[in-house]
Amino acid sequence: MTIDLQPLLPSNCANLRALFEPIAFHLAIDSALLGCSPGHIYADDANSPRVALLWTQGRVFLAGEAADTAVRSAVSECLEKQLRADAEESDLEAFTLSYTPEWGPYTLELLAGYHPLTGTRHVYTRAAESLSPTPAAGYELQAVTRELLARTDLVGRDDLIAEMHSERPSVADFLERSFGTVAVREPEIIGWCLSEYNTSDRC
Repeated sequence: MTIDLQPLLPSNCANLRALFEPIAFHLAIDSALLGCSPGHIYADDANSPRVALLWTQGRVFLAGEAADTAVRSAVSECLEKQLRADAEESDLEAFTLSYTPEWGPYTLELLAGYHPLTGTRHVYTRAAESLSPTPAAGYELQAVTRELLARTDLVGRDDLIAEMHSERPSVADFLERSFGTVAVREPEIIGWCLSEYNTSDRC
């Protein structure tokens, strides 16, 4: 039996959430499913999906059934097609793949034509009452605003803007949907923290 993964619009993705639940801590998934972040969403069936693949800016998320060889073949074909399209559009040279447990035994098979490197993910938590920063002397924390970005004398400004583009299609989109703080030691940005994948009250 042949299986085809079809592209879906975020408005047709409600039934995919259950498949992605085991890796829902990746907020890029929710953001893309809600249409808040640019991406490509594929599934074998929008109403009763067995497998789904989500691609957003070089980050790939794979969920659902994996034991069926026809499913794995469809995912492999879809992955190659999307990788080629992204590589031609944005000179993409690498991507990350995160997957639900079902796909664990098959990832090396899926990535046989690539050069995979295995990585792990660490998750840290911190009590909310301890989040108030105490800046060290010599620099100031400033919000990322239009006024800050208009400062052409600010060293590191271009790097900051490039980082904003890593998750948002434009500076205007970042300022509308995200937020951030920079540490400035005049006239240089020495660090930043930018929100990503803002959805509801999570980011």
